[in-house]
Amino acid sequence: MKLVLFVLGACPFWLGNAAVGRRCTTDAQCDVTECCEKPYVTIVSRKRVVGTGDIRKPPKTGTCQKYKLEGENCSGFDKPNGYCGCRPGTICRSREVPQDIRRLVAAPRPPGYGWVSTCEKS
Repeated sequence: MKLVLFVLGACPFWLGNAAVGRRCTTDAQCDVTECCEKPYVTIVSRKRVVGTGDIRKPPKTGTCQKYKLEGENCSGFDKPNGYCGCRPGTICRSREVPQDIRRLVAAPRPPGYGWVSTCEKS
C-alpha cells in the first residue's frame, strides 16, 4: 500500500520534469538538456517567398526539444532555422569521408567521398 502511494505521489514530479513537447517562448522554460525549438524555414526564390512564415517575423512560440548529443548527426543550418542543434559546449563539424558508391548504384563505380556532420566538443 505504501509503495502504491509513493508511486502515485511521485508521478506528478516525473511528469513535471518531462518538458519535451511542452510549448515555450524561451530556452529558460525548458529543461537544461533542451532548448525552445521554433522551426523557421523560409525558402526565398526569385518570384516569391515559400515557407512556414513571413521572412520578417519568426514564430514567437515553439516546443521544448532535446539538444543533439556528441556524436549525433547535425546540420549547420539547424540553429539558423530555429532547431535546437548541438548541445552547449559542442559544435557541428563537417568532415569528408570516403564512401563506397558501388553500394548506392547498380553499376560499379570507383569509391568517392561524401560529407558527414556530427556534434563534437568545441
